[in-house]
Amino acid sequence: MGSRDYSFEHTLLYLRNGALRNLSRRCDWAAISSDRLGTVTPDSNRLDIVRRDGSRSKITTPLSSQVEALDIRMDGSLLAVGMSPPSIMIVERSGTVAKRIGPITDTAQVGLEFTVDGKHLLRTGWFGTGLMTIDGKWVWKSDSRNLAASRDLKLFAGVSAPMHGPQYGDVTLLDNAGKILWQQHAWDAQMAVAPSGTFAAFRSTPESPNQPTVPPFPVAPVPADTPELSLRDRTGKLLAHREFSGILRGISSASSCILALAPKYQSSLASFAIVGLNRQLKEVWQISAEQASDWDLTSDYFLLAKGNSVSAYKLPSCS
Repeated sequence: MGSRDYSFEHTLLYLRNGALRNLSRRCDWAAISSDRLGTVTPDSNRLDIVRRDGSRSKITTPLSSQVEALDIRMDGSLLAVGMSPPSIMIVERSGTVAKRIGPITDTAQVGLEFTVDGKHLLRTGWFGTGLMTIDGKWVWKSDSRNLAASRDLKLFAGVSAPMHGPQYGDVTLLDNAGKILWQQHAWDAQMAVAPSGTFAAFRSTPESPNQPTVPPFPVAPVPADTPELSLRDRTGKLLAHREFSGILRGISSASSCILALAPKYQSSLASFAIVGLNRQLKEVWQISAEQASDWDLTSDYFLLAKGNSVSAYKLPSCS
């Protein structure tokens, strides 16, 4: 399938002074963060729930807090909110705060997402990562800086790298108890886990075969010129591999499509393309979008804010 524009299936919501942050899988409500004046910023301290029928609920957050992460549970019943100073709120679709977790002391900021079973939260982002129940109890903690999980929570992928400076660290596969199954050094790593739990995808830059042989030696090994995209099974066995300078974004719910940003568009939010690669890492389709003011990509839908409307359409198959 060649590059082309796709028409949207339907317009979901109309928002004023807002941009898409997280949308339920049923496409019937969204969570939107903004500052106190209604302007959407990367670190926002106001939180609203907007429903498809036009109703809206304002969620009260502390004046000193910033909303840093939002995720709606698969069944659409709950919203998880990660905030700074570090704490978590669990919010019902109605806007009622069901639980507050924190203050949290093991990280400077909280990234999170619901697991597919809806019973756990995957703590992601800058350290303080691992698997916890939705009432805030740890199942296990990880040393990884970021994590991704399979649908059955039997396979996890992690990335470790410094918070600042050269992004040289490890990519890791872990089992359901957080035990390391496989690990490798890499530069500028990104990862995703197939929902089926049968493989994980890594986009990273390997070490160059031509390392300095005389002083002064670099702090970390010199990276190769071209990043790579690879698929590995749970033991770390290489399943597919290619050079790829794009950005890895995820894997479809059927575990058939590896989703990424096309390299030639990655420098501009106003002009970009999402590509779907099959499990041999060959491009099957490409979706372009122009003049997007905000966007998001789930395992099944491409979500786009354009002007005052938020729209979504189902991604093509890679089979």
